[in-house]
Amino acid sequence: PGKSQLVGKSVETIDRSGSLVAAVTEVGSTQGQGSPAMMLLKLAAALAAKPLDEQWQQVMQILQIASMSDGVSVWVDSDQGMKLLFEYGQSFSEFVSDEKWLVEHFSPCIERGELVTLDLERPDGSEWASLMCVAIASQERAGGVLALLRSGSAEQGFSQTEREMAVACGHLLGMSMERQRLVRQIVEQQRLAAAGQMLAGVAHDLRGPITVISGYAELAADLLEQPSHKSYMEQIMLQVEHMNHMIANLMTFVRGQGTLDWQRIELGRLGGMIRTLLEPLCGSRGIELEVEAESCPVVTDKERVMRIVYNLGKNAAEAMKGGGRLSVVLRCEGDALVLEVADTGPGMTEEVRAHLFDLFYTRGKRGGTGIGLCVVKRLVDDLDGNIEVESAPGEGSRFRVVVPGPES
Repeated sequence: PGKSQLVGKSVETIDRSGSLVAAVTEVGSTQGQGSPAMMLLKLAAALAAKPLDEQWQQVMQILQIASMSDGVSVWVDSDQGMKLLFEYGQSFSEFVSDEKWLVEHFSPCIERGELVTLDLERPDGSEWASLMCVAIASQERAGGVLALLRSGSAEQGFSQTEREMAVACGHLLGMSMERQRLVRQIVEQQRLAAAGQMLAGVAHDLRGPITVISGYAELAADLLEQPSHKSYMEQIMLQVEHMNHMIANLMTFVRGQGTLDWQRIELGRLGGMIRTLLEPLCGSRGIELEVEAESCPVVTDKERVMRIVYNLGKNAAEAMKGGGRLSVVLRCEGDALVLEVADTGPGMTEEVRAHLFDLFYTRGKRGGTGIGLCVVKRLVDDLDGNIEVESAPGEGSRFRVVVPGPES
């Protein structure tokens, strides 16, 4: 790992529920308010009192005393991989310079809920350290790792009782984090329900005037003879079509999944329809549009796929203020449809990517509603599909959508 050498490693399975019972039972035979078992009860009381986000410092102090360790760190499993969330006391970086090396040893904790112990020693033998890693888990769901560091001039590992105590602490942390996640989910559902009712009313009220504007614009275009006047009417009708797409997005958000309409269609034909759909968005902004489609049939919900492409294309076009290139690739992988939409826009930071599909979240786009990509995620979920994003500042963005067939 760089600053030290690995001289020993053990991986073992300790029942989380059993360790919690054993640790609490230990209270009866242990004296003193600062004993590990009593600190475990204090940890449970603290986690029950208020949300974890509001008391990380206190929780980390309790964890350090309960485990009799020199340093405590909490790691969480995120979309970007394992990330260090909080650290208290002696830092693991004093012994491990390569964070990726350490994260690789967390895999038994995350994948199987096992306890991992790493014994480290300075090359000159002057200092020794033991790093014990346990899963932060509730039920069968592991969402992170609790790492406990103990160091000194001589080897002094963790006892079996201390191992069980650490697993119990990880279990309590996991239950607290899961409860916090569920509370946030309920609050978000309530917020989205209220927003949905409002948006449904707005969409309903807009349909009437838009229909009237569209009808009169078409009638006027037929009566006008000068080409320039006709182009004005065409622009009005184009903007009306954009407004209809926005209303369709609102209604998709409000209603959620309806009946899926599976159709067999050639990708070449679907690619042509996508080109027709996106050309008005790109042409007026000086954006080069490329659409590439394999010559193969696929069974999918054409309307939903078109809506996904339109929203991704519109989001990309609005981000490329000085022109650029938008490319759409369609291909088959077995009975699945794979769709890739890439642009040469400004790209996104990690913070923006983390909130990309959140309702009403928008950054860097004037007049953005923060609805389009939320609708994309809902449409992909309706199709039991998957969407991935690759992006970095100054490097553009690439969205990859996989839509399985109806029999998958």
